[in-house]
Amino acid sequence: MRLGFTTFASLMRKLFYWLALGLVFWTSQACDPCRKMARSKDFALKDSAAYCYYERKQYESAALLLEELVGVYGPGPQAEKTMYYLASAKYYAGELLTASFTYNEFLQRYPGSSRAEAAHYQLAQCYYRMSNPWRLDQRDTYTAIERLQLFIELYPNGEQAKEATRQLENLRNRLATKAFRQADLYLNIYHYKAASFAFNSFMQDYPDSPYREEAQFKQYKATWYYADGSVDARKKERFEEANRLYIKFLDKYPNSKYLRSAERLYASTAQRMTLSGEKRLKRDRNQRRMERQEKAETQSKKEASPKAPKEKKSAEE
Repeated sequence: MRLGFTTFASLMRKLFYWLALGLVFWTSQACDPCRKMARSKDFALKDSAAYCYYERKQYESAALLLEELVGVYGPGPQAEKTMYYLASAKYYAGELLTASFTYNEFLQRYPGSSRAEAAHYQLAQCYYRMSNPWRLDQRDTYTAIERLQLFIELYPNGEQAKEATRQLENLRNRLATKAFRQADLYLNIYHYKAASFAFNSFMQDYPDSPYREEAQFKQYKATWYYADGSVDARKKERFEEANRLYIKFLDKYPNSKYLRSAERLYASTAQRMTLSGEKRLKRDRNQRRMERQEKAETQSKKEASPKAPKEKKSAEE
């Protein structure tokens, strides 16, 4: 009797499950005014269904219908509208690369359209959103900058001009950060000549960057170390170039937080210029040997310190 009741209850649960599922499906069909029009063979109804989905923010469904309709309509206002909304549906669906191609094609076909301003802005937005962080490839960043500049030139008083200008500044700062970090990397791996050149290029390309002060100091630092490592025959002229950069840095940033470091390098310039190559190498070698010895002594003290309590305990025993 218990087994029969359990089986009956199980069957009833399954029945209620399938009834509920069917009810949900029927309700969704009944409450979706777009679906019936989308299934029609009448292109006018399909057109209405596409914009129905678009207004309901079902952009994937809208894009499927609009793609079909683009191939149906001949040249004219209807085709223009369909292509614009197809690009927009792709954009809002997150298909940014496809949307950029479609916006670009729209602008080539209909350059005088009333929707051209919006299409130019949306095309720029596609590349702006595809732009990578500064550590990664910046091809889309350069394209976004070009598109934003074009939009601002074409529509300087447009509703989106202010936002486009803000985004343009943001992208330029991203490129500036990448250029500065690359120059800094050369300095950190002791490629001083490349670092000096890279910092100079950075300051020419991004004169208003917040990294400008640090870049100017590090250009001097890289040039100084490049001169210090040069052969004796080239040492004087390269230190003179470093001195010119020091004076230039001092004139522009007399209260810089990097001033003390720059002054230390400048103060040792005369001594390093008169030091012969052989003596300089010997001095640097001795200095590195002393640093290694100090490091080894510090490490040995650290390794010996945990053993002290253990020896004390054994002595007490």
